[in-house]
Amino acid sequence: MSCFCLALFSSDMLHWLYFCSENLKKQTEMKKVFMLLVLLCCTLSGFAEEKPIKIREKERPKERIPHVLPTAYIDGQVLTINFSEATASQITVISQGTQVVVYNGSFTNNQIVVNLPALSDGEYQLEIEQGGNLYIGEFEIAD
Repeated sequence: MSCFCLALFSSDMLHWLYFCSENLKKQTEMKKVFMLLVLLCCTLSGFAEEKPIKIREKERPKERIPHVLPTAYIDGQVLTINFSEATASQITVISQGTQVVVYNGSFTNNQIVVNLPALSDGEYQLEIEQGGNLYIGEFEIAD
């Protein structure tokens, strides 16, 4: 009788071990899916703050030489501007409500990252002067 009980116990134990291993595989797969979703959410939330600033030419240069417009993004208080090549440029940020210059700087890089002073909520104008061309764009700071 003890052999029968041992065999029954062993059979049940094998079924239980098989069940546990299958559940462990499923849990491992679910953990992978969960981690992938968390990674995806973190990646998307990292890009959620950066807002593009639409840049346009304010004045056409006298010479009709084709050129690439700079691109600009605002992420909280951080302004990022990218140019196709490194040339001297003047960056000015003006509060549209008060017409006060809140930032002014000169650069020679093809990528400019500026930590703006603590700007209050409102609308601002970005002016970029580069190589005789004047570009403008508007952005908004809001909580």
